[in-house]
Amino acid sequence: MLTSLLSYGGSESDGFQENVNSGATAALAWGFLGTARGILSTYWAHIVRDDGGIKYRGAMLPGYGRMLTILCQYVATADDASILSDKKIGGHVDAVVAMIKRKIAAGKKQPATHIAHGLPLGCDEADACGEYSTYTATDADLPYFSAAMEVWRGLRDLGRVYTQQPSLKKKAEGAQLVALAAQLSADISTSWARSLKLSPGNCPPYVAGAGANRSLPLNNCTRVEGLVPQYHADQANDNARRIAGFIRVSEPWRCASPR
Repeated sequence: MLTSLLSYGGSESDGFQENVNSGATAALAWGFLGTARGILSTYWAHIVRDDGGIKYRGAMLPGYGRMLTILCQYVATADDASILSDKKIGGHVDAVVAMIKRKIAAGKKQPATHIAHGLPLGCDEADACGEYSTYTATDADLPYFSAAMEVWRGLRDLGRVYTQQPSLKKKAEGAQLVALAAQLSADISTSWARSLKLSPGNCPPYVAGAGANRSLPLNNCTRVEGLVPQYHADQANDNARRIAGFIRVSEPWRCASPR
């Protein structure tokens, strides 16, 4: 159904998070509220799993944040909070929020002086994520600023909906989400300021601490050696992972800075 509506190739791509995000956004922009609800309901009920994962080969952390934001935009635009009252959809929303909270809590365990303190680790590109990932650690799980900001907005927006929609009976939870989002925003700002000082050239880092290791010849905005356990500061390992693996600095939302 999603594929026929959104013309995104074969059915194996139905679970791609951009299907629900771009499709529902377009439907809302055109005022097709029934279509928007159909896209959102189908995805949240049948593509999102009970554990908060998705039925797709790559689960993107920023995609989860945007999924929450678009869901909240539907509620605000259509003045229809009943979609969150659906037991299955509501349960899946709770599972996604719980997963995001665990990611943020893990980031908070880093020392306050750590450059990625408080930032959730996650994958930012479906092609680099683990197969049917439910946020078990993968080589692509990094402290991406884009992911953290999408998560911040998703939590903030959902918190606001919960506090403003008494029928959902989640006012207290909503206040907690708004507070969590505010703390994440502060951690993002601190990490960004620290990372900008380390970034090579004038390249705005899209990963916290990118560019800190200047000893390796390949120099771009994804240099994160030493920030997370699965990366090691040795040239052979780094080049093998990044050149043959998932370095994608040619894409327009990424940035490269030659030495």
